[in-house]
Amino acid sequence: MISNTKNGRIAEYIAGASLEEQGFSTTFCQQDGMDILCFKDKNYYRVQVKGSLLRKKKGYLHHQFNLALGGNKRLPNIEDYDFCALVSLYARRCFYMPVESMKNYTLRKTLRFFDNRYIEEESLTKTLDIIHQRQERTEIKWRH
Repeated sequence: MISNTKNGRIAEYIAGASLEEQGFSTTFCQQDGMDILCFKDKNYYRVQVKGSLLRKKKGYLHHQFNLALGGNKRLPNIEDYDFCALVSLYARRCFYMPVESMKNYTLRKTLRFFDNRYIEEESLTKTLDIIHQRQERTEIKWRH
């Protein structure tokens, strides 16, 4: 059996590969509350990765993601990170959601939820639309 730490690292690699496939440059950073820093088009994003194996409860298979932070178990906010990558370790796919959309400490998704082969592109597009509406977003000033 693979440890939770290894499953977490596998989830981070899947999320990093997904972001790279969508044109981002990524770097892994092992900080509290942030796993990946990614860049695209003068913007940077702080990404938290949450991985889940399949669980069986009440007769059906599902993924359960723990969204809470810290020992006091609080919901994250825009001070913590920009968006979360929920990674199905079974399907090897991500679902992206902005931190503003997190309303519960845990989130369950059925096995079939990750069957949509466009889930990564669709959810990332919606997530970035929400993030870019934030007033405090700043662009990176690249030196030439």
